[in-house]
Amino acid sequence: MPLSPTRMIRVKAQKQNSQISMPRLSDEEKKKLREKRENASALPSWLGATILFIVLGSTVVQIYFTITSHRGGVVE
Repeated sequence: MPLSPTRMIRVKAQKQNSQISMPRLSDEEKKKLREKRENASALPSWLGATILFIVLGSTVVQIYFTITSHRGGVVE
């Protein structure tokens, strides 16, 4: 016996909802996710290394320009 159109729509909606809804996480899974989030660095290591390289490099260049620009004259 075929289903009524209304019943077919309800069955299809229930099927889609069961595919969409995620099961609840257990306490152990929640704890693992929380620890993973806490241990994750806010700044990626490659970005930190790049920033450090730029800062140190620009400092060295600034020192070089300061030394070479006052070579022959008197600093007042």
